[in-house]
Formats: sequence, structure tokens, C-alpha cells
Amino acid sequence: MRLVFEGIGLGKWIKRKAFVIRTPSNHSRRFNLSLVSCSPVEPTSVSTDPCKFQFNKMHLQTVKKGVDLLTFCNRFKKGSKPFRRVLRNFTQEEIPRNINTYAENTQTIIGLEMGQKINGLWGFSFFSNDMRVFLFKMHTNILGLNNRVAHFVRDHSPICTFCRIRLLDDAADETTLHLFYECPSVEEIRNAFFRWCYNKNDDYVISRNDYFLIQRIDGSFNGTAIIKTVLAKLFLKYIWDCRNRFCLPHLEFAKEVITQEIKTIISISLKMRENLNDSGLAHIFLQG
Repeated sequence: MRLVFEGIGLGKWIKRKAFVIRTPSNHSRRFNLSLVSCSPVEPTSVSTDPCKFQFNKMHLQTVKKGVDLLTFCNRFKKGSKPFRRVLRNFTQEEIPRNINTYAENTQTIIGLEMGQKINGLWGFSFFSNDMRVFLFKMHTNILGLNNRVAHFVRDHSPICTFCRIRLLDDAADETTLHLFYECPSVEEIRNAFFRWCYNKNDDYVISRNDYFLIQRIDGSFNGTAIIKTVLAKLFLKYIWDCRNRFCLPHLEFAKEVITQEIKTIISISLKMRENLNDSGLAHIFLQG
């Protein structure tokens, strides 16, 4: 006589499982049995009609291979960060990983303090929800740039959207640095825009640090630095919106859109209105 058990899982007690009795005469009957909790070696009696069987219940377990403490603390896995902080006695702070990647994508150098301020920039309440989402995605490197989307979507071109619109022969892949800084369509208006909004001379060229990071004035993050940083981020958002609409950026349109955004911001935040007045740039955006 052979007992065939159905539905037995590893590491679980068996309750109300069905089994089949097959006899040499090929007659089989199905019964329900109930196994009460007991130790793995305690005998359990199972009575059926017309047969009675007695057997030992076995508790099967899967043994998961563990890792040593050093491997666990050094790998980036959920739950391991608190252990790393304890072992380091809270003395060493790390630059966030997204900031390191952002620095590589923009070819800038970002320290711990700057990285923390960049990660907190999207949380300013005077920004619109759309602007906050853009800043969060940009600083965490998850914007849907063509060179990223091409890895997941078949036949999706990694080429820059603006370069494709202009049918340039030497079109480059759409990366963060190319789309927002190196693309010829952006270069044509970028420096001219910042000469206008920063009230600079005709030879002014904005640096990558001032463009992609948070600006400093005389080494400090004062109100004027915040205003100039906001203007740079609004310009980045304008470029991204043009890319999503498949239209080339235009200097006059950029001035109009960002002037409207600045007016909205200072109507929401009294502090930003004070910063704009202190920066000496209020007359540029509040004319008329």
C-alpha cells in the first residue's frame, strides 16, 4: 500500500490535507486528515474508514544560508544602513548616491553640504507641483531622457530631441549635460538669457556649477544666491518643457515664461519677494 500526500509545503505544518490510498487492485479512495500540532518526532494517529494508519509527522524546513556581518553591512540592501551608521559611530556622513551620479552626469564637483541642499531644493513650497516633480527627477537622475529610455523601449532613438528637429548630422545622445548645456539649440539662448536676468555684461557665460547646482555669493547661500538659483532652475524647466513639446527653445518665450513664474513665486512667498528686492533684479521682472 502506498500513501501519496498532496500539497505539502516546506516549512509549514500540514492541516486538512488530502491523501490517496492506492491498493494493488488499483482502487483508490480519497480521505481528509487533520494533523494536530506536535513535535517532529511525536507519532500522530490518523483514522479512516475502513482502514487505520499510524505514522510519524515530519516537519520539513528550508535552511537559508546566511552572510557574515561585514558583507551585510557593506551591501546596499534595505535594513543595512542603520547597521553601517552604528559601526561608524555616526561620525562619517556620506554624500548621497544620487548626488554622486548627478555630479557625474553634469560634470561638476559636489560636496556633502551642497548635496544636502540640492536634495532639499525640490521641497520648497513656493515651487509649483510640476516644478517640484521636475527638480526631484532631475536631481535623482530619473528624467526620461532619450538615452535612458532607449535602454528599455525597442527602436527608441537615443538622439537629442532638439538635434533631431534641426536634422543635425553630428547629433549627440540626449544626456543631462547635452540637453541642458551643450546642445546648440540651448547654447544659442542660454548665455543671452542669463545676461538679461542676471543683469550682466555681454561677455558673461554661466558656469556649469552655477547652472546645475545651488549658487553662492561670496561663499554664502544668501537671498541673492537663492534668487539666481531659482532662475537657473526655472530655465532648466523651460528647456525640459520645450523638449517634451518637440519645439525649439526661444529666447523671448523663455523670458516671458520665467517672468510669469517669478511673479507667481513672489506672490506666494513674502521671503522670496524680499530676496528679489535685495538682489537688485526686481526691476527686470516687475516692469510695468
